[in-house]
Amino acid sequence: MSEALPVLSCRDVRYSYGKGENGVHVLRGASLDLFPGGLTAVIGPSGSGKSTLLYVLGLLARPDGGTVLIRGRDPWKISEIRRSGLRNRSLGFVFQFHHLLEEFTVAENVAMPCMISGMSRRLSMERAGALLEEVGILHRAGHFPSEVSGGERQRAALARALDMEPSVVLADEPTGHLRRQVDRKSVV
Repeated sequence: MSEALPVLSCRDVRYSYGKGENGVHVLRGASLDLFPGGLTAVIGPSGSGKSTLLYVLGLLARPDGGTVLIRGRDPWKISEIRRSGLRNRSLGFVFQFHHLLEEFTVAENVAMPCMISGMSRRLSMERAGALLEEVGILHRAGHFPSEVSGGERQRAALARALDMEPSVVLADEPTGHLRRQVDRKSVV
């Protein structure tokens, strides 16, 4: 029986904000492997580089050193257009601050990855509706992000991250704006 290959991996990844004396070295040799069906949590204090690592793994920031591989291939050796397509098909993102586009409805925001990939608007919107139902906010599909709560925006961001059925979902504090569901019978 052969071992599964990582879907996403990085080795000795380094990243700094700024150069030289004033540079802030955030990642200093980060390495990890993400396998199909797995769950990995990166834990650390505020400012320790967790979000930066997600941006590097998500191909939104090029590392200063080390390697990032998606299914064994270096995404930095292909064109930006092909890398964008790879990012859209293979990676889902739940950002800490949602990054929903204010001029589009919640459903349109969720449908965006499918529409960008070339799927028809009708099919993209049907898929978005199913995902919004799955995360419990289908009733907010026609609202704009400014018209829904922070938790609802976070649920929309989660639905958007799942839209293309990505190999990996990178989530930066995905439950930060979600309230716990409370069983009213247990509240005294």
